[in-house]
Amino acid sequence: MLDADIIHLRRSDGRDWDGILHVNSEDKEKGLLMLYHSMNKQITRTITVPVYYTGLHSRLVLENQQGNQIATVSRDVEIAIEVEIPAKGYSYFILRKRTFKVKYKLT
Repeated sequence: MLDADIIHLRRSDGRDWDGILHVNSEDKEKGLLMLYHSMNKQITRTITVPVYYTGLHSRLVLENQQGNQIATVSRDVEIAIEVEIPAKGYSYFILRKRTFKVKYKLT
């Protein structure tokens, strides 16, 4: 995934978060979202992430340190997520296609 195409989400200015999205629509992991923060206090932000190049256009699974969550892709092929980035730290999310498990079999 680290050698996949990169989308820069926000220019680093030393005052707020910086982020990149690695994308590869051919892999099991469609994207790797990395968010960085260089200030001395934790921040919470709602971030809009373009997911067009991941090939995920309806719903997707975001996996991070706290677990999984489902995100719905907007009409503009973006997702909005609320993230906490620790002081002088980073947060990451892996983007995957949502898979459905069949609980009942029709006969």
